[in-house]
Amino acid sequence: MKTLVHDRTEAPDLRAELLGALGQLWRQRRLIVITAWAVCLIGWAGTMLWPNRYEARARIYVDTETLLSPLLKGMSVVSNVDKQAAVMQRTLLARQNLETVLHRHWPGLKPDDTTAWEQALRRLESATTVEPEGGRSSNLFLVTHRSASPQQAKDIVETLLGIFISGSTEGSRKDIAEAREFIDSQLEHYEGLL
Repeated sequence: MKTLVHDRTEAPDLRAELLGALGQLWRQRRLIVITAWAVCLIGWAGTMLWPNRYEARARIYVDTETLLSPLLKGMSVVSNVDKQAAVMQRTLLARQNLETVLHRHWPGLKPDDTTAWEQALRRLESATTVEPEGGRSSNLFLVTHRSASPQQAKDIVETLLGIFISGSTEGSRKDIAEAREFIDSQLEHYEGLL
C-alpha cells in the first residue's frame, strides 16, 4: 500500500504570491493613480461633449372596431385586426402627415428647396417610430420621436397625436353616417315587408 505524501515546498505559497503582487502594486501606485485620473478626465470630457438626445413617447389606443361591426355581425366578413393595425402604422407616418409636421415645426423650410425638404423628411421619418405595444394584435401603439431638443420632441409627438385624433374623428363621423344609412335602409326594407 502506497501513501501519498504532499511536499509543501513544491506547492505554490498563495499567501506569498499575493503579498508579492500587492507589493508590486504599491510600488507602482503613482503610475496607477495617474492612469486612473487620465482615464477619468478623458471619460468626463467625452461625456460632456456627447450631444444630448431626448425622446418623447405617447401611447395610442386604436379602436379597430367600427360602429358597423355590431350591426353587420353575421352579414359580412370581419376585417383582420392585424391588417388594420398595420394600416394605422403606415398612415401615421405617411408622407402627407410628415409634411404637415414639417410645415408646423419648420415654417422656414419650403418644399421648393427639394433637397433640403427631402432630407428633413428623411430625418423626421428616421427619428420617429410607431410600434405596436403588447404584441402584434394589440390595439395599443407607442409613438416615439428622438430629438436634440426636449420641447421639439414633445411637440412633434403631440402634432402626430393631433393628426391621428383628427383623422380618427373624421373616420368616426363617416362610420356614424354609414351606420345611420344602414339602419335606415333596413327599416325601409322591413317596412316594405310589413
